Amino acid sequence: MVEISRNNNHPQETIFKGVGLCVGREGPELYLKTIQILGLYASTQFKNGSAVKNCLMEEKLVKPATPILAENHTSNKKRVWKYCMRELMKSKRVLEGNLCNLFTILMSLCDSDILK
Repeated sequence: MVEISRNNNHPQETIFKGVGLCVGREGPELYLKTIQILGLYASTQFKNGSAVKNCLMEEKLVKPATPILAENHTSNKKRVWKYCMRELMKSKRVLEGNLCNLFTILMSLCDSDILK
């Protein structure tokens, strides 16, 4: 298992050694190793990194569940619902930003022959 230290100034220099994405017979094994290391990196380096790791493992965008406000709600329940919705929207924005950042990292790991 690879260990990431937050104290290291450039953990990506050591953590991504020996990983990448390529087309070849070692491609599938290298892909699995890369996704595991990216998940570990994302969970330690990104705000809301566990959501990014979930998306990586599921290989799709995993959105949190949307809270539902009942028709016969009290004013307190409505305030709680508004708070939950506000937090959900922040979480979605952070997740989308993190996934864009992770895409940049993924592209840097791709085999240069694939990009030509």
